Amino acid sequence: MSGARLKHYGWGREREGMTAEEQGFVLGRYRAKFARDAFETKVVSRLEDLALRAPRVAPPASLALSARAKATDLGFR
Repeated sequence: MSGARLKHYGWGREREGMTAEEQGFVLGRYRAKFARDAFETKVVSRLEDLALRAPRVAPPASLALSARAKATDLGFR
């Protein structure tokens, strides 16, 4: 198993993506299904750029590992 974190959106691991061929296939299906020539591209924020508010309560010790407060921990799943 690699040390790469899971993406916090979609599927796969960070720094992995679809090949140009896979992307062409998927977008071709979407274009046909939704009768569109193109789709707007959205940039996904990096976890490091997200700001979470400070926790209001501390979790009990038994839940401390699964109740993390850092945004980068959210992508770990």
